[in-house]
Amino acid sequence: MYFFKKQSVKIILFCPIIAVLILICLIYIGTIIYIPNIYKSELHSLQDSYIGILTLGVIQPIAEEILFRGTFMSSLLKWKKNPWWAISITTIIFSCIHLNISQIIGTFVFGFIAGWLFYKTNSLYPSIIIHITNNSICCLLGKASFCTTMDQFIDCNKLFGLLVIIPACLGLLIYIICIIQKK
Repeated sequence: MYFFKKQSVKIILFCPIIAVLILICLIYIGTIIYIPNIYKSELHSLQDSYIGILTLGVIQPIAEEILFRGTFMSSLLKWKKNPWWAISITTIIFSCIHLNISQIIGTFVFGFIAGWLFYKTNSLYPSIIIHITNNSICCLLGKASFCTTMDQFIDCNKLFGLLVIIPACLGLLIYIICIIQKK
């Protein structure tokens, strides 16, 4: 039922890069489209302990990927045989289940890419790796209080982000996707 197919080293090494690129793009988008985070204090309280960071950064991503990609999406793929339908439905459920309106754009983009990676590789490893990378970076930045500094940097440099960083990240992401598709 669950897909833990062995992956090439190239794909495994590209997964954290994909996660960081997605995160950078979403941080910039988040500064342009502001949505208040109603769960910010709860997230910060979870990030105050190493158990919380381990739970949010590692355990939760593995559980969510097994549930959403391993169970829901694989069932939808067997039932409907249409990968785009299965990816889209799973992504919508994944986004809504997070309950935090400030994360809905990010979880949708992230969920769609994780679903596509699962479909293309027939393995949970790539989606688990990008999910762990994303959540761990967010937890560690939240714990270290770098988010305020990063937000201030991005706020002062929105034009730089729009003209340079986002196109560069998207270009690299497209390149990585092309490499994975050839596999």
